[in-house]
Amino acid sequence: MGGVPDATVASGRFAETVELLSSRWLQDGEALSLELVVRIGGAADPGTAAVHLGPVRQGGTTRTATPDGGGTAVRARFPVERRDATLPVRVSLDVAGAPYEIPLRAAGLPMPLARRWGRADPYKAAAHVDAAGHMVVSTERLFPPRPSLGARLRGRLRVRR
Repeated sequence: MGGVPDATVASGRFAETVELLSSRWLQDGEALSLELVVRIGGAADPGTAAVHLGPVRQGGTTRTATPDGGGTAVRARFPVERRDATLPVRVSLDVAGAPYEIPLRAAGLPMPLARRWGRADPYKAAAHVDAAGHMVVSTERLFPPRPSLGARLRGRLRVRR
């Protein structure tokens, strides 16, 4: 059966043309963000290419031609929120008018070191590669939250009875 290939086959082909060039953490006071530079080659429309963290598209994206002329370098910077989560890094592209969303492959590439941020309520953010070879960003609280003052007082009253 000839015809148009299904989306999984096409996504796999386009994933081969996507390459992570660099990644780093940027911290401005209490705000933490991750900056990625990704090269996108092939038949993708460079004007629509974007990199995003998790299901929500956020942050800023700039696109420039690569020096070797082999594609487009997409620089994306997105804020990292304080929550316990593991979010995939995905690349969105349009090829011949059809949108594709591809997980960013990063197997064998160096990842930025984990960062701690937040003074009163510290969190840890780490970029790493999952078992499938895709880049994910995990954030988690370093210490369990302290019970409220009312909960601590109620606990002390129960002990004395």
